[in-house]
Amino acid sequence: MTSAQSPVPRLLLTPEEAGESLGVSRSLVYELLRSGRLESVRIGTCRRIPIRALEAFVDELRLKAVAQPTPHPVHIWDRPAS
Repeated sequence: MTSAQSPVPRLLLTPEEAGESLGVSRSLVYELLRSGRLESVRIGTCRRIPIRALEAFVDELRLKAVAQPTPHPVHIWDRPAS
């Protein structure tokens, strides 16, 4: 590959790479895969996570966050005196 060519975009990530992208551990990625919350594909014996599956997972998290009302933050001065 010459410096003028752009790299081929990755379509699939390893569970480790997916964890890095999400900022979570590899163990949590495997837990999400087992629960069916995160989609994966197999190529032979290798498990790979499509980039689109990561994007869909994050979109789902964002929609849930918007749907749930944010609790009113409690400040020290709001607490009753003991």
